[in-house]
Amino acid sequence: MFTKFLCIAVMTLGILIFAGCDVETEPGGPGTQGRSPTTPGDDDMVTNADNTFRLTVPSGEVEVDAGGSQAIKVGIERGSEFKQTVKVTVMAPADKITVSPKEITFRGDQVEAELTLTAVAAAIPGETNITLIGKPETGRQVEQGITVHVHEKE
Repeated sequence: MFTKFLCIAVMTLGILIFAGCDVETEPGGPGTQGRSPTTPGDDDMVTNADNTFRLTVPSGEVEVDAGGSQAIKVGIERGSEFKQTVKVTVMAPADKITVSPKEITFRGDQVEAELTLTAVAAAIPGETNITLIGKPETGRQVEQGITVHVHEKE
């Protein structure tokens, strides 16, 4: 009986911890080498983890009603040596979602920004994806997707 209770408690704790976690990209910046963030290969490697960055986005799907808006937080995690400005461009399918702002600039010690996702009123319900592309001043860029579920307007 105690073992069963312990198993359930551990599984519940694991789900709670996992559900609240943000999703992050592979590292980018001058502390990495490689072809691109979407075509990993043998020549992709981190040469100096302290001189890299990662983009973070909410885990799971973002829910938006057709014609409605949802604010989300996106962020950047910096290695201890990474001080560069990173410009993040947000790409979304215009027939389903508009995003404001379309570009975020993370400077210095800025670690978080807010995006507002607005579902087009005539959007067909279903899943769609938006992509964040983070470009440092030098080094490897990174990409991170966010799944958005558009619901029928209530």
